[in-house]
Amino acid sequence: MGREVHFRTNRSMSIIYMGYFITLSGLDGSGKTTQCLKLKKMINTGITVNVIHFKKVDSFPYLFIAKKGSTIYCFKNIKDIVKQRSILSAYIFCEKANDLISWSQKSFDLTIIDRYYESALCYHYLRGELSKELCEIYSQLIKTDLSVFLDISPDKCIERLARRSTLSPYETKEYLEQAHYFYHTKFKSFWKIDASLSPDEISHQIYSKIIKAYFKGHL
Repeated sequence: MGREVHFRTNRSMSIIYMGYFITLSGLDGSGKTTQCLKLKKMINTGITVNVIHFKKVDSFPYLFIAKKGSTIYCFKNIKDIVKQRSILSAYIFCEKANDLISWSQKSFDLTIIDRYYESALCYHYLRGELSKELCEIYSQLIKTDLSVFLDISPDKCIERLARRSTLSPYETKEYLEQAHYFYHTKFKSFWKIDASLSPDEISHQIYSKIIKAYFKGHL
């Protein structure tokens, strides 16, 4: 699984092996983290897999913490006016995320990410901060080979979130409905899966897609 990336230097042609890059997106409570963990356990056909979790930080909803194994990357911002703060955090996130993803693609056959730029843009939208400039910054992130969207209703998410001991300010029906609208109107390239299905049914659908890509050599 993966592909060879060719680039020319002054003296010769160099070849770098790059693994495939898949992201899982969806509303809070849609099952992203569950699916990432299940897929890593299921994919045991000689494919090396790295799972990266980009999790929102409740005190800074538009920033993320990335965990790579036992290493935690915390992307902090500077307390400034809202626009400058959100733009700065976007630049920092994109730079650090690209470094992490590039390393993962060179080191593993498959990189699976829990949340990506779509989640970041959604939180900017919910805070009334979304702008053309922010969209341009996030467009600098490494492009995915497959973007999976776990599609589920806000009402179903509320049922699932009720089982959690603590909730973020954005895990309310009002915000989930706004996020649902944003995801469905702004992103057309998602491969959507009915996230109201059982976790096993969902993971088998994604697994089948990945395995087909493995044998065909492309997604």
